[in-house]
Amino acid sequence: MAEEHHQDSSDVTDTDPVYVIKQQEASDYEGDGLKQNDSDPEYSTNPAATAARHAAMMRRASLDAAPYDVSYRPSLLLLYSKPQQRQTWNDAQVLPRVDWGDVFFDLFYVGATYNVSNILNVTPTGRGLLYAMATFFALMNVWNEKLMYDCRFVYQGDDVFHRLAQVSLFLMVATAVLNIRPIDELIGQRRLFVFCLALVLERVLNLARYLEIYVFGVGQVKQMRHVAISASRNTCIGLVFYLAAAIVAWNMVDLTASSSHRLLVEEAITIRDDLSIILVLCGFLAQHIVQNIHILFFFPSGDRHKELTIPLNVGFTVHRNGEWVMLMLGESIFSILIVYVSDQSSWFYRIFYCGLLMVVLLQYLHFMSLPRDAVNDHALRRSKDAGILWSNLHIIYSFALVSFGATFTTFLLDELHQSTEETRRLSETVLVGDPDVRRQQNANLFAGSLAVIFFCLDTMILAHIGLGKSKGRCVCRKSKHVNVRGVLLLSLRAGLLAFTATLGLWVVDPANLAIIGLVCVLAQLVSRKLGLKFLSREFEGADDGSVDESARWPNVTSAQAEHHHH
Repeated sequence: MAEEHHQDSSDVTDTDPVYVIKQQEASDYEGDGLKQNDSDPEYSTNPAATAARHAAMMRRASLDAAPYDVSYRPSLLLLYSKPQQRQTWNDAQVLPRVDWGDVFFDLFYVGATYNVSNILNVTPTGRGLLYAMATFFALMNVWNEKLMYDCRFVYQGDDVFHRLAQVSLFLMVATAVLNIRPIDELIGQRRLFVFCLALVLERVLNLARYLEIYVFGVGQVKQMRHVAISASRNTCIGLVFYLAAAIVAWNMVDLTASSSHRLLVEEAITIRDDLSIILVLCGFLAQHIVQNIHILFFFPSGDRHKELTIPLNVGFTVHRNGEWVMLMLGESIFSILIVYVSDQSSWFYRIFYCGLLMVVLLQYLHFMSLPRDAVNDHALRRSKDAGILWSNLHIIYSFALVSFGATFTTFLLDELHQSTEETRRLSETVLVGDPDVRRQQNANLFAGSLAVIFFCLDTMILAHIGLGKSKGRCVCRKSKHVNVRGVLLLSLRAGLLAFTATLGLWVVDPANLAIIGLVCVLAQLVSRKLGLKFLSREFEGADDGSVDESARWPNVTSAQAEHHHH
């Protein structure tokens, strides 16, 4: 074990949740009829007693490592259990067990990403991007809010009340996902109102969740209440915008007119038609900006933040975000596989296999971009500024993956449009507008999304390493010697980024775009591998690896996550 951290016995009281659970476990041990006396022959020789004693010892070991795990008793049915703090500052952080409820919750986002990408398939324009971003960011915010709660709090038992609350969250997310539709099915229809209403109800549920923390939370009461107030403030910001969006959407409902007919008349489309979705996007942005400003400029310095915050389980956060990225990449796979083509000619196979290989290689590229120690070297642990930078990039990166995946469907459908008369009629049921204009729009979306993915991955690496260390890998801090090969490699990577971003300006054919895009992803992988050799840590010179504790991200405990060596 890398390092152990012990809590001062003076800090343990009969109200401390860890203490209470330990006492309960000790009582359970006594209740098994086991004497904790090695001189008792029955204690040392009875196989049943030995097995039970071993189980009790394992329970106590779990308490020392992860007290929040011991509270999980699936065989014990409770009507209600209080939420408690997962860990305190200076606790060793241990990754919790897999929660199948989290995996099940992620399934709703498979449908969400598909519906969002369908908006871009039908309308690959700036207006389509507006609707896609607003719906995606609003639902991603729900996922992130749940993650931030789960990283800090856990329920003391498996109870009926919180299961019903979880089901309510599922229903609200499912309702929102159901009503993410192409623009012509949203404007002037009830769907947009129902989508906004589902977001409003989810914000109310989130408020109730933190109200419960404020009133019934078990742990460090002062810190828990401060976190509850801060989270409730941010939730209210989104709630106000979503409520306004719902009111506007309700007023825009026109049961007698066809919104699809109005969309045929470009002059009839005004900002008033899009006001509701603009408010949804502003709600997400306002909540996010206020939170960033609070952390960057008003967060207590030194160790004073420990008096006001609850630490996140950083390992769990990194783990869940990895699962989230797999969901986004899964949408790309889904977009490639879902299009049925009866006449599978050479163009189809070029797009299909190049697209599939691109997604596979992007998955490799993503995990190659993670730090060597995915938890302890992560930007969330390095500093609050790095954590904010990484969090913002992660949001943009996630949407870029979705928009990138959406282009594969449009590539295949556009090729269908150029094919036989039968397949042309099939594609026209999905695609609208001039085919040449659509090709250019899809090419721009493909190139722009891929460039944003490359940019976010490179910048997230910078957030993990830090600007100072990054400079140290190009210029030695002691000798001032320039790492020529490293600088050339970075220049080539910047050139590749520029080439990818402008690719849609001179190539519009879907099959050719897929081939060139695959080459660009391969070039990124090769440059990343070369970077491991030419931009190594050894070139940094003098670097003690120390971290300024006063600049630490508030998610971080002083203790590092424990590693078990066998």
